[in-house]
Amino acid sequence: MERRRRGIAPIVAVAAALSLSAAHALPVAEEPAKPDTVSAAPAVQAPDSASAPAPDSSSVQAPDTLSAATAGTPSKPDSAAVPGDSALSPADAAPGKSAANLDTLHRFDVTLGAGVFFLDFGDRRRFNDQLNAYASEAKKSAATRADSQAISTVRFQNADLSFPVRLGLRWNPLEWLSLGGGAEWTWHEQDALLLRRNGYTSFKYGMQTWALFAELSVAVPKEFLTIDGGDGLRLAVRRYWLPASYLVAEWDGRSRRLWADADPAGAGWGLLLGSEFARTGPFRAGFALQWRSIEAKSGQSWRKIL
Repeated sequence: MERRRRGIAPIVAVAAALSLSAAHALPVAEEPAKPDTVSAAPAVQAPDSASAPAPDSSSVQAPDTLSAATAGTPSKPDSAAVPGDSALSPADAAPGKSAANLDTLHRFDVTLGAGVFFLDFGDRRRFNDQLNAYASEAKKSAATRADSQAISTVRFQNADLSFPVRLGLRWNPLEWLSLGGGAEWTWHEQDALLLRRNGYTSFKYGMQTWALFAELSVAVPKEFLTIDGGDGLRLAVRRYWLPASYLVAEWDGRSRRLWADADPAGAGWGLLLGSEFARTGPFRAGFALQWRSIEAKSGQSWRKIL
């Protein structure tokens, strides 16, 4: 099987990302309110005059006074009989707990990111060799010796840069754990020139990649590593698949493509270390440093494009 690209592996990637909180936390079940101890349970009942002797007024309140208190009159309840539970709400019982859950648990984030990648493309030499072959043919077919001597080449650059765009969905089951996935589109091309006495011909190669990825992200404990002014560091591992990617070569206006095989087992891995640095409402901005190694293979021959 012919190898379409070998070691298409960004050494370092710097990506700027913007996150949007698409949905807040699932509602946290509130505890039912405790019954009002003043109205639900009378602490003392007036004794029946037929079955018991009249109570001493110095030890027991008058029955009409108790009835007025239980009916909700403005009189202040006895602190010994009413300990104060009726004034305690569920929010007061656990201050800040529900708000913390709503802000950190069961949240889904929609992420939009863009970055710049430095590529290590080992098969670039094939295209430089093909450029030399085109130059040799042009010299042989030149009309005059002066035309032949005027032919030269501008070779492909040794560094490849690409600018991927990413869209993803992330679920945060725990404050320190995130699970997610998404899709990434990348287009990159380079130009070389065959210079003649009366003009030039452009020779190009390009890579288009539609990648799918799954991501596992964890928070780095601040005791180990942190950034001043940041929101804590996160470490993520990604697995990549290439369902629709190809390499294209264009010479003298003719374009030919070499498609990559879609391997269900995956095409590579990525490792990210990043942090958020700004928040405005549901929007959050952050950055990440990424290393990834992705290899695409094709059953088609290089002769299809070179």
